[in-house]
Amino acid sequence: MSGGVDPKGDHDIAVVGAGILGLAVARTLAVEGHNVCVLERNDRVGMEQTGHNSGVIHAGVYYAPRVAEGAPVRRGARAMYEYCEQPLDRPRALRQADRGP
Repeated sequence: MSGGVDPKGDHDIAVVGAGILGLAVARTLAVEGHNVCVLERNDRVGMEQTGHNSGVIHAGVYYAPRVAEGAPVRRGARAMYEYCEQPLDRPRALRQADRGP
C-alpha cells in the first residue's frame, strides 16, 4: 500500500509501524505540524499486535457505582469515545516496506 501527495518523500519524521501506537504517534506529530510518513510492512494497518485485541473498550461496568477503582476506567472510556469522534485528515503517505527477495 502506498500513496500520498508527496511523491518525493520529503518528510520530517518517519514512524515505523501502522499499529495503534504508531498511528497515534504519527497523528500527534502531524497535528503538531510535522510532515510524517508511516512505514508499514503489511498490506493493511493494524495487522500485528493491534489486530489481536478483542476490540472492546472496557467501560468500568465490573465496578460498583462510585467505587474509586472504576473512575479512571470510566474516564478513559469516555476519552476514547470522544477521541474516536474527532474528524481526521486523510493520511498523506503510508508506504509498505519491501519484504526483499
